[in-house]
Amino acid sequence: MKKTLYRPKSDRLSRLLFQLKIFRYEFVESRPVVYVGESGFAVGAPRNRGYSIKGQKYYASKDWHARGRINAIGAITNFKLLNVCLFDANINADVFYAWLTQELLPNIPDNPVIVIDNV
Repeated sequence: MKKTLYRPKSDRLSRLLFQLKIFRYEFVESRPVVYVGESGFAVGAPRNRGYSIKGQKYYASKDWHARGRINAIGAITNFKLLNVCLFDANINADVFYAWLTQELLPNIPDNPVIVIDNV
């Protein structure tokens, strides 16, 4: 018999209610659902592992002057990218608010439902 995996801290009822709300917004009320997320990318992250001939040592180089991280905030709706901005600084409340009011809100359809990751 195949094992069914689930997250131990997840609440199946809450998840189902969320999915029903999203369905109602999209298909009953015809409101666009806009998903917003933020992520960061390490520019100079070295690989900790590598390959070499058996019995020989693995050698690699690292650019010690590489920049740290690039952070991104983006939004999609209906499986289409609406907006993405890259930042060479940490994303804090001020940066997020500026992106939201200056980049996202002027460019999304009327009467949207905005779903923000990890809020």
